[in-house]
Amino acid sequence: MVAVVLLLAPSSSVDSQAAPIVRGTGNGALIGNDLTDVGDNGAEGSYVDGAAIPPAVLSGFDGRFFASSEAGFGGGEFAYNVFDNLTGGSNNKWCCQGVSQTIDGAGQFVGADFSQTIATGAARITLNRFTLTSSNDSPNRDPDYWFIQGSNDGTTWTNIFSYTANNGGDNATGVPGLWGTARNQVLEFSVANGDFTTPVGYQQFRLFVDSTGTSNVFALGELELFGYQYWDIDGANAGAGGTHPDGTWSNAAANWSYSDAGSYATSNWISGGDAVFSAGTDATGSPTITISGGVNAHNIIVEQGTPTITASTLTLSGLNPTITVNSPALTIQSVIAGSSGLVKGGAGVLLLTNSNTYTGGTTITQGTLRTTNTNALGTGTLIMNGGTLNTSVDLANNITL
Repeated sequence: MVAVVLLLAPSSSVDSQAAPIVRGTGNGALIGNDLTDVGDNGAEGSYVDGAAIPPAVLSGFDGRFFASSEAGFGGGEFAYNVFDNLTGGSNNKWCCQGVSQTIDGAGQFVGADFSQTIATGAARITLNRFTLTSSNDSPNRDPDYWFIQGSNDGTTWTNIFSYTANNGGDNATGVPGLWGTARNQVLEFSVANGDFTTPVGYQQFRLFVDSTGTSNVFALGELELFGYQYWDIDGANAGAGGTHPDGTWSNAAANWSYSDAGSYATSNWISGGDAVFSAGTDATGSPTITISGGVNAHNIIVEQGTPTITASTLTLSGLNPTITVNSPALTIQSVIAGSSGLVKGGAGVLLLTNSNTYTGGTTITQGTLRTTNTNALGTGTLIMNGGTLNTSVDLANNITL
């Protein structure tokens, strides 16, 4: 029997600058396979700054790097060392250019341009996660007033994430910034963690540092950038791999592209990321995506076709994990787990067939949520905030209208 309870859902707010995830210290704490080095095969010595052809052709890197000073890799503390997938010694950090202790917009920056590699033509990258690593240098040289920015022309930059919580106060108090005294520590910021909201797509990204602790110079160990991952089983060929791009979704299968056109090299799934089905415009059929070994995702977005996700366990995580069905339908036969609930968005139909174990409740905001299993909605209240529930069984969940 379904009980209907009339309640108002509580509102909530998130301090977007207070609690990044501490991944640990050293090289092992880095995520890897980021936008700048999709295959984790970048070769510093082969990188040609300002080359006429994409540097990925020359060196394994997947972006054209740029910086306000000390552009390049090398035996010193050069700017591009923040993309070398290494933490620790002097050759694996950027130091020691001057940064005014006045918040004046005249700081230092380093970034990557993907317009000739991953995001060619009209393609854009939606940034959903990044990591920033402290150097092995003095904590007073850590950035304490900084921004992650996006651009499509290299001239106009828009803030995606801003760390301004202290308003430059670290300079006045001598208190180190986010890392405290921890050296070579990797901090993760993401949409899933509520650190920033999903931005529009860009072709270029940069870190801009306006001030540090109590020093007139700053140092940084590493910067990793991540975006939406698009289902793509045919590597660098445009599209997702045909009308029915069947394949395996695991942490080891390279069936994901950062390119929404599917026209760039694919890489492994990044756990806790945002999955989009599919790349390009060819996957208009009914592909079967088979999970192997269990996977973890934040959001799932279906843009075309009527895919089925089957086998093993799909764990939803992060802040308000959402399954958005913009195509006619998505069927999930896998067990859905997690403790953050499930939000159904998009005008299409989401069909859940298994006995799911996720907690935190279910919210329908748009489209149709269809169930054929009494325990399809896990535990917690079902909140109807738009859309339709279509079920052929009695659900155990309370319902809030």
